[in-house]
Amino acid sequence: MKFKCRMVGLGQHWQNIYGEATTSGMAHMDTVKTFLAVAASTGRILSKVDQKTAFLQAKLGPNDKPYYLRSPPGVPESIMPKIMQPSAYVYGHPKAGRQHEKKYSAFLLSQGWIRSSYDRYSYSLSNDIGQACLLTIVDDSPIQSTSIAMRDFVHASIGSAFDITIDNNVKHVAGLDVQQNNNNTYTLRQDGHCVDFFDTWVPDWREIPLEDLPDTPMSSVSRTAPLSVAQQARNNIKCTPQLIKEVQSQLGSLNWLSHTWPDILFSYKDKAPCATTATMHDMKEIERIIRFMIKMYRTHDYGLTVGGNAGVQLFGTVDTSFTSHKDYKSHTGGTIHMGPQYGSFISFSAKQSMSVDSSASAEGIGAHMHNKIFLPLRYYLNDLFCPQKTPSRLCMDNVPYMQSALGEKGHSKHNRHVLIRMAITNDALEKDEITLEHLNTFDMVADILTKPLGPTDFHRLRRVLLGMDPVQASKEYIRDPKLFCH
Repeated sequence: MKFKCRMVGLGQHWQNIYGEATTSGMAHMDTVKTFLAVAASTGRILSKVDQKTAFLQAKLGPNDKPYYLRSPPGVPESIMPKIMQPSAYVYGHPKAGRQHEKKYSAFLLSQGWIRSSYDRYSYSLSNDIGQACLLTIVDDSPIQSTSIAMRDFVHASIGSAFDITIDNNVKHVAGLDVQQNNNNTYTLRQDGHCVDFFDTWVPDWREIPLEDLPDTPMSSVSRTAPLSVAQQARNNIKCTPQLIKEVQSQLGSLNWLSHTWPDILFSYKDKAPCATTATMHDMKEIERIIRFMIKMYRTHDYGLTVGGNAGVQLFGTVDTSFTSHKDYKSHTGGTIHMGPQYGSFISFSAKQSMSVDSSASAEGIGAHMHNKIFLPLRYYLNDLFCPQKTPSRLCMDNVPYMQSALGEKGHSKHNRHVLIRMAITNDALEKDEITLEHLNTFDMVADILTKPLGPTDFHRLRRVLLGMDPVQASKEYIRDPKLFCH
């Protein structure tokens, strides 16, 4: 545990009278998980540097406007002047993060690092010592290096310009707990946030009998089915403004935790639209998600295992539940793995934006949604020195759509109106960027992200989603005769 004494300004009192830009950022969480999955799969050396008093290193430049701080009430002037004019952007100042990121980025680029076009907070470096990649996450930088010599070179280079601490036994990255396994995998968890979350909303969570906790995060009843009498009665009771704030806090935590709990992603997405209009029924369903997580946490049945010992080769699954919403729109779920052996380091669950009149059309739109994530990753892997020399494998279970995409059947009158979306998949197939493979519906892991399932199906697919069991697919692409007529 680290104890630090910092001067922190109340940034909400700063008046931006000059209209100065204050936005700053960090690597996207999907980038972080991809970065970790690559580090695990390649066996590269993972380290991290933390910049001490990072923001104070970003001094005001000659073109920066001065600002002033007032000491807290009760602090005598012998300890702190009543009014101060800092020479740097202190913690809490809205420009602090932006100014530090600008300085750090300028340094990295001056040292030969290349910024990724996929995520501007990802950088790569290659020299005669080796290769390294890093992310910028506020004042932390996880680094993967191809050798100890390269790791030490990177540390020394950054340390020459910034006061840093070095962590060669990385256990935490961007709020994720990282367990490095001995089989080219990492297991990712969020233990601290889980405990805080449970303590806040279910204070007696450690004492609840396990048999009183649900086996799934939501009922397997279709979301288009009418509510029971009791459910409808709860649904008629609108939440108070205070309860709405509680619902929003719970949903925010569930969204964050879904990075290592993708098994709750569909249930979270189902409840997210109620953030400002929640009823007591919505609160009851959110409570069920939390209680399910408690059961998994207490039985040590959680954690997302990413990476794999088959190298860096993208493998995806996508599935669509046709007209599963009350407005007859479909719902798509997708997963992306490093080969079929381990868990999905990127998962998504999303309602389709347009209505279609056939399952093949819905599956085509689902493939388009998946490929908008899948294909850019191929370019990002180039930035991470892992070029994809073979097509990335995408598994589906809808044979008619797959035959259409592969040119074995003409598009029917039912799906001509979505051809522009299907064109992305068709183009990727023609360029050998992806292959389409059939995966039996029983084994389709993405199904867990498209609709509520009963306990047996849910837990069978959940184990695959989290990397506890492999996807039931061949380790390498095999041409499937049923998808080709010749």
